[in-house]
Amino acid sequence: MPDSIPSGWKQYCVNDLISYHASGPSPTCDERQIRDQEWGLLKTTAITWSGWDATAHKTLPPHYWNQLALEVHNDDVLVTKAGPRHRVGVVVHVNDNPPPHLIVSGKMVLLRPRNQLVLPRILASALALKDPQDFLNERTSGMAESQVNFTNSTLLRTPLTLPSIVEQRRILEILDAIDKQVERTRDVILRLQLLLQGIKIDLADPQPDHAPKDWKVAPLGEFIRLQRGFDITVAEQRDGDIPVVSSSGTTSYHDTAIVAGPGVVTGRKGKLGHVYYLEESFWPHDTSLWVKEFGSNEPKFVALLLSMLRLERLDAATSVPTLNRNAVHPMIVAVPNPTEQRRIVKVVESMEERIRSERAELSKIEALRTGLIEDLLTGRVRV
Repeated sequence: MPDSIPSGWKQYCVNDLISYHASGPSPTCDERQIRDQEWGLLKTTAITWSGWDATAHKTLPPHYWNQLALEVHNDDVLVTKAGPRHRVGVVVHVNDNPPPHLIVSGKMVLLRPRNQLVLPRILASALALKDPQDFLNERTSGMAESQVNFTNSTLLRTPLTLPSIVEQRRILEILDAIDKQVERTRDVILRLQLLLQGIKIDLADPQPDHAPKDWKVAPLGEFIRLQRGFDITVAEQRDGDIPVVSSSGTTSYHDTAIVAGPGVVTGRKGKLGHVYYLEESFWPHDTSLWVKEFGSNEPKFVALLLSMLRLERLDAATSVPTLNRNAVHPMIVAVPNPTEQRRIVKVVESMEERIRSERAELSKIEALRTGLIEDLLTGRVRV
């Protein structure tokens, strides 16, 4: 046994670890989801690194129904074997009670693990490691990167080195604990986002009917003035660090600013309704509107105000969504005094910082999980 194999581990090929494998047919199907007792064929897009999607399927012709040997069940492992190179070798463990009557296609392989040798989730995770993926990638064939494949026998010959079932279970306990923390953090982020939305509505709702009595009610144009951006092509832009802000946000950089920061920009053509706040000087693109005059208003509050107005509703109804500033300026809004604007901004910024902090924490946990899977399933870290 090679020295590189951890003590107590064994070397296998995939074929040693499974009791059954199969690939299905690739017939012409009805491009819709199954109904009643119909049978469906999974698409390769059903298999992703982040999980599997049972809704990504199409309806089989009746003479392909009742193929029980190809039906996907809980604890099956699915592997894509044909398609664009970046979509070949993708592995997923089915663990959420899939609906009945879905079968694998000819572009994927169904594996049923021998539970006395390997746990399904461990098999899927092990196949996703670098060495097995390199093994498969080196043995794919095809005329173009957009369409490559490997054979079932190649997958079955893929070497894997695994610990005992006891150690596999302990590895899963560790990964389950991390997964629970990931889910808790995601839940916290979702709750904070909902809370932030409620805070914005409670504190900065610009609708006159909802405003406190001491807020000023007037057309938006009396508070701020919007200006159309300035055209500049990619060829005209020179290397620099000045953001060029279009309706989609900062899309490129230039060496010259045309507006001093802080500034607020929103989409005029193409992508409407998004609002961007910038501390630095910038170049507002022709596809945007920018705030030329803030008056005595707090720029960050103006960005919040514009985002609350849902400006996409004012689309000029052309083939390309377009926002006319002449339709924005007459909108009747309620606005607090500058001192209260700053207080509202402070509350919103505090909540946004909390969300950023939680997202950073989530990224750390997910990175830890990715690295730990590699360490635990190669034996670099033992439990």
